[in-house]
Amino acid sequence: MLKTSENEDSKWLTILRTIPDLLFLVDKNGRFKPFVEQEKAGFVYPSEKYTGKTFHELYDQDLADQFLSAVRETLLTGDFELEYQIYNEGWKHYSARYARLNDNEVICSVRDITAKKE
Repeated sequence: MLKTSENEDSKWLTILRTIPDLLFLVDKNGRFKPFVEQEKAGFVYPSEKYTGKTFHELYDQDLADQFLSAVRETLLTGDFELEYQIYNEGWKHYSARYARLNDNEVICSVRDITAKKE
């Protein structure tokens, strides 16, 4: 993150917590980086379960490959969108938007779109 005062950090963390989407910081190898603690309904893994892990450690091969391809495409083009589904007590549909932060990291926002798909 940028060098800011604690007051500025607190302000930005508050703003991030108001966003209903899940937010993730991911490196070019598909490894989840520490970011903002989130307690949002419908997410399969709590942050301590995914931080430091790669897509391939958490998801099946095909889905992990899609996520990693999205990260690599984002690093080349600046942004990328992907829709996917995961089975978690029934099929859940998600929309993910990726944006390049720098040459090695992307931010990903994930929204549950299950209700729109049914």
